[in-house]
Amino acid sequence: MEIRDQMTASVRLTKQAAQRLSVFLGSLKTQPKNMNDALNLALSDLPVASFIDEFTTLQQDERKSLIGINDQFRSTGSLRRSDYYYLVLMAKQAAIASKKEQVRHQSIQAVLEMTLELWELIKDQDKEGHRERYMLGNISGGHSGKASHALATHIPAYIQQSKNHPYPATLEFALRNPEIMLRDDLSSVDNAVINQRMHKYYDALHGMAVRYLYLQTKQPLVPSENQGHFKPNFSGNFGPSGKLHFIHGQDKNFSFVITLKNFNIAANNIVEAEEFFAAFTPLNKPNLSYRGENFLLTHTDQSSYFEGGFVLQDRMFQTSITRSEYDEISAAISEMLADTRIQDALKETYERYGTI
Repeated sequence: MEIRDQMTASVRLTKQAAQRLSVFLGSLKTQPKNMNDALNLALSDLPVASFIDEFTTLQQDERKSLIGINDQFRSTGSLRRSDYYYLVLMAKQAAIASKKEQVRHQSIQAVLEMTLELWELIKDQDKEGHRERYMLGNISGGHSGKASHALATHIPAYIQQSKNHPYPATLEFALRNPEIMLRDDLSSVDNAVINQRMHKYYDALHGMAVRYLYLQTKQPLVPSENQGHFKPNFSGNFGPSGKLHFIHGQDKNFSFVITLKNFNIAANNIVEAEEFFAAFTPLNKPNLSYRGENFLLTHTDQSSYFEGGFVLQDRMFQTSITRSEYDEISAAISEMLADTRIQDALKETYERYGTI
């Protein structure tokens, strides 16, 4: 229904509505002249801003909203419930859109911990335990287990368990809990109280939200032309025989080239780089397989053509590497990530391209 100014209509009031209107009119210093005047006064006192209005506004321009939220947080340290809800939904979309085989366990842990923080604000409302069972199901593969289980005892144990399965689906299901609490259960809780609970998880949420933006647009949070002054570029070689060559570009993305015996293979952006980080983590077991969006690494047996090494394949080429070469690449990546310049570069990259 569209309501326009100067609109006239006959209005029927329920007994309860009429009583509330009478109380409102009695609180006024100046009494209205007639019923039309009374309704205008009452309607003008309705709250203008609402959670849904704030959220709808944020949805209109994702990049602008993420920059605005970040500026607000960095300057005041305070956000609204709608801001946190928006970040949670963006983070959830990042988990769905990501083609990574695994996500960072730190992301899952942050979401599980924030779930407990928010649950403390509403647990007394859940007299029948329906909400708690629903949330237990989200972090238990859809099975809440025994009804006697409680979030307060289950989540700390699940944080440790999830280290063995840090998958995008694990993160996506975990994000459903703060999503529903922020949307429904916390509607009567003051923004300042919610912010106090969520404050320390801002960086994790914002990083995931920014990663979703990058996955959708292939552009950083702030385009290069708006970056202002750039630090000087640098490059470096890491690992045995300088096998890994890192290049720090002005776009602040993260890229490097690894020299192999048959051809060179490159990580051209932070998403591809993270796949290398995951695929070449030092192993205690010999039968590694890794499948990412950009790279495929498959262990082979001793009788195969590849002589018990690995098949490494990107979008265009396929080659074989021995276990010794795998260890050399792993050592080069570890050496690179230990370099303080690389750590600073990676931090800048995550700020602009997000992480998950």
